[in-house]
Amino acid sequence: MTRIAAVTGLASEAEVLRAAADAGGLELTVRAAGADPERTETTAAELLDAAPDVLVSFGLAGALSAALAPGDALLPEAVVDPDGTRWPADRAWHDAVGAAHGRGAVSGDLAGSDTAVATPRDKIALGERTGAVAVDMESHRVARAAHRGGVPWIALRAVSDPAGRGVPPALLDLVGPEGGVRWQRLPRALLHPRALRALARDSRTAHATLDRLAAALARAAHHLRKS
Repeated sequence: MTRIAAVTGLASEAEVLRAAADAGGLELTVRAAGADPERTETTAAELLDAAPDVLVSFGLAGALSAALAPGDALLPEAVVDPDGTRWPADRAWHDAVGAAHGRGAVSGDLAGSDTAVATPRDKIALGERTGAVAVDMESHRVARAAHRGGVPWIALRAVSDPAGRGVPPALLDLVGPEGGVRWQRLPRALLHPRALRALARDSRTAHATLDRLAAALARAAHHLRKS
């Protein structure tokens, strides 16, 4: 059986993968790192101890391109490290997931960031500097760990916020160290009702896309096991 290890930022993203693995009969180990880059890298290294067949970075991403909208599926060919290093995703897994998903997944590069990229100005600047179409805080750390461990890796992402919209710090602060919601921080987030409603709406749309990407990952795993 194909052994899949995955790192997410949010607990809700991890639940999407677990549901797909249960439905598809996959051997999956997934951990949420709470959008903490250092914890992400440590978690990825620990997952590699079990010698998985592939290491997956899975979850939401922020758009850097105005052409992307919430809910767009991302199957990037590589992630660009903050120092400029470009880490290509494993071609066999990338192509297998792409074939299983069908048309519509965007294959442009991701940018990796160790800090939240939350303003339109910062998103545009990062996109121009890296050529990436979207950004997240896990994929570059996952790619580094996979490279050191000699294990294939891929990223599966869904756009949760458009390039032209900022995310207030109070909303970013809702994510706890285990990837869950810090409910005690909700009163501060409620001071930004319009942004909170937009984030919740687009997050639901993006999670529906993650459902489809997770199902494609399961189908790809079965295909590669047979080949």
